[in-house]
Amino acid sequence: MRWRALLCLPLALVGLAEEVSLVRLSREAQVLPGAVAVHVWEITNTSADHLSLRLSVEAPQAWEILGVPQELLLVPGASEYLFVTVLVPKTAVAGTYAVRLRVAWNGKEAASEGPVEVRSVAALDLSIPPPASAPPGERLSREVLLLNRGNSVDRVSLEAWTAVGWSVSVTPKEVVLAPGESKAVRVEVSIPPTAPPSREVVFLRARSGVEPSVEARVAWYITVLPPGPEMIVGTVLAELKMKAYGDFSLAPVGGGRSSFLGLSGRGTVLGGSLDLNLRFSGPWAASPYKLVDFSALYDRGNVRAEAGRVGLPFSSLLSPLGFWGLLGRLSFEEVSFSFGSGWEGESGRAGGAFLWRSEWGEWGGAYREERAPTFHSQAGSLFLLFQLSKEISLRLEGGAGRIRGLTRFAGLTQLSVEIPDLFFGELRLFAADPDFPGLFRDQMGFLLSGRLGGEAGARF
Repeated sequence: MRWRALLCLPLALVGLAEEVSLVRLSREAQVLPGAVAVHVWEITNTSADHLSLRLSVEAPQAWEILGVPQELLLVPGASEYLFVTVLVPKTAVAGTYAVRLRVAWNGKEAASEGPVEVRSVAALDLSIPPPASAPPGERLSREVLLLNRGNSVDRVSLEAWTAVGWSVSVTPKEVVLAPGESKAVRVEVSIPPTAPPSREVVFLRARSGVEPSVEARVAWYITVLPPGPEMIVGTVLAELKMKAYGDFSLAPVGGGRSSFLGLSGRGTVLGGSLDLNLRFSGPWAASPYKLVDFSALYDRGNVRAEAGRVGLPFSSLLSPLGFWGLLGRLSFEEVSFSFGSGWEGESGRAGGAFLWRSEWGEWGGAYREERAPTFHSQAGSLFLLFQLSKEISLRLEGGAGRIRGLTRFAGLTQLSVEIPDLFFGELRLFAADPDFPGLFRDQMGFLLSGRLGGEAGARF
């Protein structure tokens, strides 16, 4: 493509020869691993002769160069804009790289570089150690493998604790890892001599120094064995240790002030883990000592209960519900159930779902309802999932709802093909009424997505 319009001043003058000028117009490219970087050069024939230019592009190893012509013909005084696109591999390490453009003609050569900065991406992973057991008064030690899955050197900080506040140490507390490097860290738990026979949860958290918001967590159980009859003291019942906290702030200028109080607790109760948190407005608030936030989570493997702000997902057709209320889940080898109910403002919300697994596939259904002073919505769906082969599955789902007194319908057909670590493809065909409380914004269409060493998608 030949452009005649006058562009902005060049950002960089990289190469200038007697007969050909080579000017980079693009700024330094800043991309993430797996993205594309584009640089633009203006090539001008400043001689009085017709020139046949041979073009070549050099990029770092494993980078892919897309669509650069090998030859360019320019008449005297003519200019051509060349777009050089490179695909940065997902494994690229953070840093600044150079993409070099070479132009050769009649034994002469001009060259220019376009810098590409690959941004840092932080990602961490922790392995799960096996369960351990010991009597009271002993120390339990386990090794956990820490892996840097990011693309830059990361200084990782580590912290460990138990739900009931036993003494826990981590060695080392800080680790410097190169991209792809792993290191074993040791977590040692001191079991108190008076600890009753029970199961205790140990938590380990690794936090990135590159991006402090990125962290990895892992948890595992340790079992306190019963001591001899002569050493049993106290009770074998679990304890929930609570912690109170508060925050008070006062602005010297303007007189603004704020305060809140809180109460939190962690522990092992009836063979499961319990996490509890309450927050109250402080004495300086407009409505002091009022409960403003509450959350509770109890997890015992196949039984899970939540209270406070919860979210209830349903199926591939129905949209989820979020509300303040209660949520319960039961999960077994062949069947699972979930049910939740609560409020969101003036709207009452409730719903449930069930799933049955068998040798040929799965079947199940879901129901959701919203009721407000000026709005009432009820909807449900049923689905069948056939496992046609180890790699191919077919899902058929239909739904119906009663929205503002009118009946609405929706349907979904989904075909999935998956070869682990190699290929994944999915085709969804759907049709839904615009008022149906579903996941699709369109009335009818299809979604096609896939993954093969990368990702691609299309929507109609």
